[in-house]
Amino acid sequence: MFFFRTVSDFGRKTLCSTFYGKKYFFDNLLDKFCNLSRDITAGHVVNLCNEKDINLDHWVAAIFDLDSDGYIDKRDKI
Repeated sequence: MFFFRTVSDFGRKTLCSTFYGKKYFFDNLLDKFCNLSRDITAGHVVNLCNEKDINLDHWVAAIFDLDSDGYIDKRDKI
């Protein structure tokens, strides 16, 4: 049985709540930003996690919601 999380729930409660979630978000965002430095990417993750607004939802959806259904499941996180 899969546990489905909405994009906003996954971003706020899974990615931005712990250090390991932020690191996982940082690593995936670093793959998305091809030629930006690690400092800029880290600052972007910190800003997104501190604000927790619609921008966080858009970035989480762009990176982790592969089938664009608004939910993150196990197939999307891998």
